[in-house]
Order: sequence, then structure tokens, then C-alpha cells
Amino acid sequence: MAGHPPPVVGWHPVAWLSIQGASLASNESKNLYANERTFIHWVHMSVVMGSIATGLLAFAKRQKGRDEMFAIQVMAALLIVTAISFIVYALCMFLWRRKVIALKLGNGEAPLGPLVLASVFSVCLVSIFFFGVVQPKV
Repeated sequence: MAGHPPPVVGWHPVAWLSIQGASLASNESKNLYANERTFIHWVHMSVVMGSIATGLLAFAKRQKGRDEMFAIQVMAALLIVTAISFIVYALCMFLWRRKVIALKLGNGEAPLGPLVLASVFSVCLVSIFFFGVVQPKV
């Protein structure tokens, strides 16, 4: 193995798909199942956000004013975009962690991603509260 370069683990799609010389069967199953559980939890959160956005859109149709309807549609679109970003992040991390686990390079922790996504989701919820409940008069 002296002539082979070290395995590349990164965000490049080719690096995700080319797990050379690693067998997934030789890894501890608890790490693989934990990776799958984490992926399922992120997708579940995305589905919840999509459901909230769908409810907002249904509520927007009942509004008589165009301004209120537009504000609710903007909030729903913000939630949909956030939900899609959660799914994309979950898929990227699932594939990256699978490769890290298969190559036995660590546990695949990435503490910054959940912090950023939780912050974006918090901003979405605050904007829904601000524009939906408080309704400032301009």
C-alpha cells in the first residue's frame, strides 16, 4: 500500500460514489444504523416543515387581502426552501458518513451543519410568528 495515495473523503460526488477496497460488511453495524437513523430523523424534520408550509398555503387561500395572502405565501416558500435544504444536507451527510465509516477514518461528526440548519429553521419560525401573529401595521 506504499504506492497508493490515501483515500479521499470530501464533498466531491465522485469521492462519495467510489469506495474502493472498503467493504461495508466489515464495519460495526451500530455505526451504519446510527447513520441511517440520523438520515431518517433529518428527512422527518423536512416532512414536518413541508407540512407546515402546506398548511400555511391552505390558510393563505382563505385570506381576503392580497398583502396578507402574499406574506403567507412568502413564509410558506421560505419553509419549503428550508425543508429542501434539510433534505439535501441529510443526503450529503449520509453519503459522506457512510464513506467515512466504510474507510474507518472516524465517526463522521460535523457539528457545524446542524447548527446552521437549526438557525435557519429558527429564523423561519420567528418570521412566521412575526408576520403571522404580531402583524405589524406599516
